[in-house]
Amino acid sequence: MSAHDLFVSYAREDAEWVERLCSQLQAQGLKVWKDSAIPTGRSFGRVIEKAIADAKAVVVVWSISSVESDWVRAEAMEGLKRDVLVPLLKDPCEPPLRYRTLQTSDLSGWRFEPDYPEFLTVIAACRDLTRNVAHKPAESHSPITSVSSNGSTHWARPGVLVSLALLLVIAATAAWWQWMDNRHQQRSLELTASAEAALAELEARHRSRNIYWRFLLDRESGQSLIERAVLLSLEAIRHHPSPRTLDVLRSSLVLLPRSTTVYRAGNRITQAIVANGGSLVGWSQNEIIHSYDLNDPEASHQLDTGNYVARLMFSDTTYPLFAVGNDGSVTRWQPQTGDNWQISDATGKVEGIAFSEQNHRLALRQAGWVNIWDLDTGELSSRIPSADHPLLGTDQNLDLSPDGSLLAIAARERIHLWALASGEHRYQIDFKGQITGIKFDPSGDSLTGASTTREVKVIGTRSGQIQQQFQGSPARLTVFSHTGDWVARGHTGQVIVAAVGSQAEPYLSYGHDDNVTDIVFAPDGKLLASAGQGGLVRVWELAERREILRYGFPSKVLSVGFSRDGKVLYAVAANGEIVSLPLSYTDPIDEACSALQRDLSLEEWKLYLPDEPYRRRCTER
Repeated sequence: MSAHDLFVSYAREDAEWVERLCSQLQAQGLKVWKDSAIPTGRSFGRVIEKAIADAKAVVVVWSISSVESDWVRAEAMEGLKRDVLVPLLKDPCEPPLRYRTLQTSDLSGWRFEPDYPEFLTVIAACRDLTRNVAHKPAESHSPITSVSSNGSTHWARPGVLVSLALLLVIAATAAWWQWMDNRHQQRSLELTASAEAALAELEARHRSRNIYWRFLLDRESGQSLIERAVLLSLEAIRHHPSPRTLDVLRSSLVLLPRSTTVYRAGNRITQAIVANGGSLVGWSQNEIIHSYDLNDPEASHQLDTGNYVARLMFSDTTYPLFAVGNDGSVTRWQPQTGDNWQISDATGKVEGIAFSEQNHRLALRQAGWVNIWDLDTGELSSRIPSADHPLLGTDQNLDLSPDGSLLAIAARERIHLWALASGEHRYQIDFKGQITGIKFDPSGDSLTGASTTREVKVIGTRSGQIQQQFQGSPARLTVFSHTGDWVARGHTGQVIVAAVGSQAEPYLSYGHDDNVTDIVFAPDGKLLASAGQGGLVRVWELAERREILRYGFPSKVLSVGFSRDGKVLYAVAANGEIVSLPLSYTDPIDEACSALQRDLSLEEWKLYLPDEPYRRRCTER
């Protein structure tokens, strides 16, 4: 009999809740093992492996934090493979895709009552799995004999003995091969768990240290941990390839620094923009704006606008660069020809900016008014009063519909919607808290707003009716995919992605070190990139909910953008680095062998592979 009935898998952020859960399970007579029981000095991965193997049931606590934990997923997979997994929900969230077909008890509303129906369901499932099963006694066997028809006993003939001996040899050989295969599988599991432990240690260091990701890798032995995870994964695949091990290898490669193209744009960049679907980058240093074509490094241009630049914008077609000064001046510049045009002189401090790419309309919020400029003609086309007080410090405190016909203005606890052609004030939508951001969808048929009380409302722009209302994040940045399928919201250090039409159901959620500064979808809507004030860039493949790239700058990231084919990501940081990051990958084993910068050290080899001769990486596959 094992020393414990249940192994509980959970994320560190949920430790207090899980402690109370375990107390309730133990009160029901179930013996519970948690990782707090790991003896000092023992290998974390190996103790975990043994504890899961000894447990009669594996209880996985899915939460907002644990669904993002590779370690929790790996532990849950062990329970799933043995058909002893008992899943439950701590938070109202979606479990990872692989586990959504399982019956999962929802304890998100549980207050630790012992007679709570969903908790009783968990208890019943655990007792069912931990119930002792009687085993049939092994049958006894007598010496090999044959019985004649008259009941007398005769020894078997020599030919039969030879055949039996041959069968015994075949059986012994098969048993030996089975034993070797089991040994290789076990070694693969141990190596994979050690690789996962290295990644878990890296993530724990990242959470506990207030430093840039790049510094963690360069100065805090972070890269060494990633390389160890890659090397251990390669060894695990050599012993016995499995989907789990390949997943760990892919996760390690995402974090492993790889060769990139880096351009220098000088120091102290204040604003930056990457042209949508192109390789053109614009940035400003105080009053001077620059443009740079990453496909043609010689084609670099600059222009002195004479005013401190507050925002840069590219047209989606011919690539003129628009620069808005803090004083409301607007300059249109064609870098290829050098032509520039002062659309607007200084008209007052800018409190909000919105841009319609389809028809080149620009909205500037200034001193109680929103001025709408036609950037093609340079004319002031509309002037709308900005009701109440502006939301200073909120990036998306006003927005233009994609076709430039509607204007939305956020003012404290309400949103105002205006029709620009007629100057008609159409609707006012009230919130319970101060608005943090607003954004039209690509069709212009709906408007999404969020507030400090975590209200999120999706408003029909034709009717003014609420199409969706739910508790979400007080997003300061909302971005839609060009295809209209996805919406991403960024608030402080969190990015939440949802399908348009189902915004209340997060499809993907992940974090950044600090405020999210930019979010962009690939042109085909299959990839999502986000950047943060903490210098981190993350890229996700949406279909698989899988991170495919993580890159660290030593300063705030100002802008990110995809190439038109989605195979390259461009990123610009405040320290003047412009980076071109390839997003196409080959076979993960080949990727690992080409990207690694070291082998397992002799000390590492003795720790993880003590009974095997030392080998260099990628020489045996």
